[in-house]
Amino acid sequence: MPRATAAQGAGQPPVDVALVLAVDVSESVDADEYQLQHEGIARAFENPNVVAAIAAGPHGAIAATVLEWSDRDKQS
Repeated sequence: MPRATAAQGAGQPPVDVALVLAVDVSESVDADEYQLQHEGIARAFENPNVVAAIAAGPHGAIAATVLEWSDRDKQS
């Protein structure tokens, strides 16, 4: 019987990869850079090669999380 992994909680479907994308959103990143980062992430998941690689896995699925961090005094 397969064991659940950290990325696969109880009742969640199995995934091939658990991916965490850590994004700097501190004051050193201006609005244009912020937009560029997020558009890049979105476009990556639309890329046919990425889509094909995900689909080629045994489960055909990944779990993805985007983690944003900022300056210590601006955390929420």
